[in-house]
Amino acid sequence: MGGTSRVSSYSDARAALSGVRSSVSAFGYSEQATRSGRGTVHPNLDIKGKTRECLDTAAMPKVTPIVFAMDGTLSRGDDAKVIYSQLLPMLGAMHLSGAAVDPQFLFATFGDATVDKAPIQIGQFESDERMDGDLERMWFEKGGGGTGEESAELVAYYLARHTKVDAIDKRGTKGFCFFTTDEAPYPKVKKDEVLRLIGDDLPADIPTPEIFAELQKRFHTFLLYPGKPLAERQNDIDAEIRQRLLKAGGRFENVSIRASLIWNTFDDLDLHVVTPNGEHIYYGAKRASCGGELDVDRNAGGPHTREPVENIRWAKGTARHGAYQVFVRNYAHHERVPADVDFKVELEIDGKVQSFKGTMKKNVTGPESDITAFKFDYSPDQAVAANSESREAYTDETILGKWRACIPDGNIIRLTDARWTTEAAIGVMALQSGKQTLEQVLAGMHERAVDPKGIEDVGHALESLAAQGVFAEVDETVFA
Repeated sequence: MGGTSRVSSYSDARAALSGVRSSVSAFGYSEQATRSGRGTVHPNLDIKGKTRECLDTAAMPKVTPIVFAMDGTLSRGDDAKVIYSQLLPMLGAMHLSGAAVDPQFLFATFGDATVDKAPIQIGQFESDERMDGDLERMWFEKGGGGTGEESAELVAYYLARHTKVDAIDKRGTKGFCFFTTDEAPYPKVKKDEVLRLIGDDLPADIPTPEIFAELQKRFHTFLLYPGKPLAERQNDIDAEIRQRLLKAGGRFENVSIRASLIWNTFDDLDLHVVTPNGEHIYYGAKRASCGGELDVDRNAGGPHTREPVENIRWAKGTARHGAYQVFVRNYAHHERVPADVDFKVELEIDGKVQSFKGTMKKNVTGPESDITAFKFDYSPDQAVAANSESREAYTDETILGKWRACIPDGNIIRLTDARWTTEAAIGVMALQSGKQTLEQVLAGMHERAVDPKGIEDVGHALESLAAQGVFAEVDETVFA
């Protein structure tokens, strides 16, 4: 949009450095939306059928477009609050370092388009107090689909095809785009999600590496990857299963064996377990003599929710030794247009959790659709033997491997703490624009009295970018 810059002089910049502010009362819209249970995208952040503009003005003749696209799910839902609190010092530091001339910021947040009510929220390019407004209107749904992937690719699509930017379109100068997340994008930009959320009628899905290649023709694109202990990140990412199950009244804790199924359509998938004594637990026989029980069965009898869950469990100490089989069957399609249905089964055995992801083919129901998720021999003192992918989907290696298929490795900035996100972004822009060396970036942080831990963290994070530059080929076979 435009306006005048909040920081346009040396004195403004020096004053802004001490402008760290509290975000406690700044996100009332998000809190109200969550409490009401009827939350939705704020009209100012709804992008369907709209274009975002970043235009030069007389007051700002050479605008630098800067995008922060933030993961709004449970695992990273507080990153926007960090950026909000540090926005003024960031503007001051950018002005003093020369990292970006006449900056205009666009703030976006993304979740999971398969399950969330507000999976994409994108503001305008702004340079004045309206930046705060866009941040304050975001709804941090903190949902997600429990798959280790979120819909960053839809933000990339929108920025690549629905932004009008003078720096790019008239002056041939790229902007900057920073994604902050600890999950991978989905492997494809899905045409049905684009139509529903953005309004474009695509002829087919687009591989995610292709859309990021388009994005990088317009923006220098980076991933700011804040560190988090794997167990904590897994717990946050998998929160969707727990939330759905507890909301439906199912038993999640104090179990010997628990098999939980989630998918994201109106279709009626069914969870089945065959027990060691040959009993078959499913919707037609919900309780077995061995103690197993199907305690949640959603979407039976017709379309009810696009956030369904099913659950079969044995209370602690009741499961019998022997061989078990867990499989999924498509009982009936309820969507208006039948399509393949992605699903996930989570298996917990005496506190050890593994997961399996599968896809039900469209127009196939009944026994022909059966997909086995797990076969295992249960014994309290033995490890689980299952044909599953375990937790590999949530490791740094897997997540970053998928990102490397989309952007160069040197553009992946790994931080140990999200508090240094804005400092890392300043350093990236200073290095990319050639305004400063890494040594000068760190010296500037010393001069601004940044916490020594932050200086050390940013220094390590930017070493690769400073040494390698930003040009590299990416490999889309990682999604195969």
